Amino acid sequence: MTSLAAQNVSPEQLDNMAQRLEAVGPSAARRRIQLKFLEHKSHNEETVISEVLVGAPASINWDDSVAWTVKYGREEKVQQLLEQYRNFVSRNRIFQEFNKAYIDMQRVVEEYKREGNVDQRESVNIDRFMRETGERWKNVSMELRCVQSMLEEVVAYWRRWNSMADEFDNWLDRAYGMQDLSEEDKMEYFQDVSVWKDKYQLLGDTVSFLIATCEDQVAHELKERYLRISTRWDELFPHVKQYMHAGDILRHRKDYRAGIEKLQGWLRNAEAVLSSTQLSSTEKIKAYGEQLQTLQKEVEGIEELFKVVSKKFQAMIQDLSRDEVDRIMNTLKKEKEALVRVRALIPMQLHLFHQILVQQESLEAGQTEIKHWLDEAESLLASESLAGGKDSVQAQLDRHKVGALPD
Repeated sequence: MTSLAAQNVSPEQLDNMAQRLEAVGPSAARRRIQLKFLEHKSHNEETVISEVLVGAPASINWDDSVAWTVKYGREEKVQQLLEQYRNFVSRNRIFQEFNKAYIDMQRVVEEYKREGNVDQRESVNIDRFMRETGERWKNVSMELRCVQSMLEEVVAYWRRWNSMADEFDNWLDRAYGMQDLSEEDKMEYFQDVSVWKDKYQLLGDTVSFLIATCEDQVAHELKERYLRISTRWDELFPHVKQYMHAGDILRHRKDYRAGIEKLQGWLRNAEAVLSSTQLSSTEKIKAYGEQLQTLQKEVEGIEELFKVVSKKFQAMIQDLSRDEVDRIMNTLKKEKEALVRVRALIPMQLHLFHQILVQQESLEAGQTEIKHWLDEAESLLASESLAGGKDSVQAQLDRHKVGALPD
């Protein structure tokens, strides 16, 4: 009956069925590749980046442009948030996982375009999708890195505020107690008032940053405390600002004096080392070499010290007498020449040191060998009788290329 039914099928219909069956295999392969591409596309587009955002700590809020929008609390809260962020990124391996997924997607896309019979329009759409995915991830990863930088910056500002605010309050307490002292004592105490003026400005910049980035209640408390500090400073400063210039002069003098003493001490020591002649043994030569190497390591720092000392002199030159200016200029000129001389001598002495060390080690090795031979010779002479042992001793001496014994 089946045979009869087959006879009723036309050849055209059979050919059509055969062609369709032959097309099923390639079509199925292309469809499989297409579905694989669509699966990866959906995963990369909807899941990978979304997991980054959804998996973030609850205290991290993201808007449509993947921007950081949270307001911060006090230092301990910001530090806690920073630790949560670090744990989140490291535990989930965010950057590594996306890069892996993106590389897999590129591989699938290449396979799909190669074997999926993709037309030009679809190829353009695929390229656009990959480009948009890469750009979106680039923006997300940049925001993630900015989050860490921002949190670290806020923590740093909090630490600066907490230390400086307490320090400034304590200084103001002491400063108010100095008002009844003599002019000399007040000048001594307020000699660094310009330093505190700079600290006050830095304190203002710090609190302004924190007010702009913190929660309203925290920002209000910061404003209140800074207002109290500012009020006290504004009351005090008009009474002590006349000491700023005198204090600067005094501080520059102290800094110059400390710097020139350190510079001269180093130079005199270097000159003593470079002129040393106590090189009578290998140990002393090696110690000398270590001193030269120390000087070589320190000389650049000393050159920077000379520049600092020169700047201190320039800062106070207008307040010095002509005699003081001449005296300091002569001192700096003399020490500059000494520094140049020392800088040139150090490599020369190091080269000479290596030569002397080799020669001294060779000399001491030769002395040791000769002493050892003499000890052996004396031992042999002592152990042999003069009559019976002369030939034996001479044989020993011949081995060491020594002349004949006298009769």
